[in-house]
Amino acid sequence: MGIFRISLRRVSDALSYVAHVSSLNHQLSEAIDEIPKVLALLLGETPKLVTELD
Repeated sequence: MGIFRISLRRVSDALSYVAHVSSLNHQLSEAIDEIPKVLALLLGETPKLVTELD
């Protein structure tokens, strides 16, 4: 039974890690989506002009 508990713990840890990485991936995707808007602001343009090019 002890081996089974260790295995469940490792599976639980692995699933937690996957969820964490998935969350980071989502946050990174959102940040990447904002890059054109930030560049437009830095160039003194309105973000709308950059997003219309997409």
